[in-house]
Amino acid sequence: MRAILVIFAVCTDVLCKSQPVTFDQPEFVGKMPLKARIEFEKLAEKQTLPWKEKERLMSEWARKHVAKDKMKKFLDKMWSERKAREKTFLELVKKLPTLGKEYLDIVNGVETPRKQKVAKWKKFVADHKKVCRSIVQKVV
Repeated sequence: MRAILVIFAVCTDVLCKSQPVTFDQPEFVGKMPLKARIEFEKLAEKQTLPWKEKERLMSEWARKHVAKDKMKKFLDKMWSERKAREKTFLELVKKLPTLGKEYLDIVNGVETPRKQKVAKWKKFVADHKKVCRSIVQKVV
């Protein structure tokens, strides 16, 4: 049951209407001049860019503001933490017999457009209403 709770907690971001936050601002950015911080914030808010492009632009920003080593360290730490979380999460999901497979089919559909993923997710939640209700009651 805890694994299902984790799945629903993580997946609520898919349907969230607020602007998603992909990462916390690095500490060293807060100590930079105002102009540099504003540039970084604008770059970080671009949700339409693929991660590789955003990472490249962040590296250029760091080079421009003489923070290349700090940015590299931040990105390496961020990616290693993300990989560790994904590994732990996927291990939990794989332990779930039916729901895990169905959930993984939705998540791993890389070629599936976002609208279709959201529709599949809504159907998934509708098909498993009883489980969803019990999870929501435990979360609230």
